[in-house]
Amino acid sequence: MTPGRMPLSIYRGDTYRWRFMLWLDAERTIPADLAGAKVVAQIRDRAGGSFVAGMACTITVPNIVIMVLSAPDSVKLPSSAAWDMQVTYAWGDVATVLAGPVNTTVDVTTVVT
Repeated sequence: MTPGRMPLSIYRGDTYRWRFMLWLDAERTIPADLAGAKVVAQIRDRAGGSFVAGMACTITVPNIVIMVLSAPDSVKLPSSAAWDMQVTYAWGDVATVLAGPVNTTVDVTTVVT
């Protein structure tokens, strides 16, 4: 199965949260079974390239994934990169469900802590 395409537009230094609902059919009537699954999402400088940042993923059964990019991690992003999300189902199958380019805009204001 080809992953769905999802470009990410990031403003460097900001926190981002995305909510994805995964389905087994195009009509979105059969939810993916994420019970016992693990989800990993990463940003790399290019497809197959060097790791830049991970995105925390949490599952709400039956088929919701919340993906978070923290502000400290978004600061690390180059102007363009690539990302994807991979699910390892409870029964062992692995599927890359989403992927796409990452475009980052340089921030103006920097928070100093």
